[in-house]
Amino acid sequence: MQKSNLFVAGIILLFFSVVCCFAVNVAVLPNKSLRQHQLDLLELYGAFKRACNDHNIRCWATAGTLLGAVRHNGFIPHDDDMDFECSKEDYQKLLDVEEEITEKYGITLSKDPICKTVNMLKVHWKGSSSSWDAFLDVIPVQYDSVRRKTVMLPRIWGDTCSWEGDILRNQFEELPFEDTTVMAPKGNLSYLENCYGKNWRIPKKSASHLYFVKGTSAPTILWFTILPFAITTVAGFILLAVYHKQHVMTVTRT
Repeated sequence: MQKSNLFVAGIILLFFSVVCCFAVNVAVLPNKSLRQHQLDLLELYGAFKRACNDHNIRCWATAGTLLGAVRHNGFIPHDDDMDFECSKEDYQKLLDVEEEITEKYGITLSKDPICKTVNMLKVHWKGSSSSWDAFLDVIPVQYDSVRRKTVMLPRIWGDTCSWEGDILRNQFEELPFEDTTVMAPKGNLSYLENCYGKNWRIPKKSASHLYFVKGTSAPTILWFTILPFAITTVAGFILLAVYHKQHVMTVTRT
């Protein structure tokens, strides 16, 4: 590669790295506080809860939302989404009435393309401009009679995050969550131990998906951009270094 081409390619790669970094900070990272985002989540959850109640659909808290409800009576301090499960029958029912729900409650259930790849729902406000705006994950489950566990159909958190027994036959109860309530299988916390270990009652500092939280690592969304950003930056500097070396050799010879 000619010297001039090396220089141009190196500058282009470095410019691309800067653009990527800018795009992540402006287009991806939210411009509101984590607490405001959590309040937006509660408002979105309220609309989704009304829709489920009106259509006799049962969704219950799972993952960090269940952990937060049991341990904090609300959000885990670093959490920026809400997670729910439902039976595969209710999951299909939600899809069947999605247009009606969108029209009446102003929420969408499957607009996000991510949900189509893993067979889950992502609840957004209708007209949401970004996949990372306030959203709820809704995951279908079914009872595995061989292992005698109720498991997620998409293996998002792996097989360890499961319920002992057939919780779909159990009674459910409402747990306090901020200024509202979430549903959970009554007296059955096996999921929390299976998913988070025996010490799940002890809070741990974990990274947020979207927010910088004091005392934790960077938001996980940044890790999706660090690798290409790092590769293009290193490649750009390598090309410029090669250009500089060739330039010095040329000057020396002359």
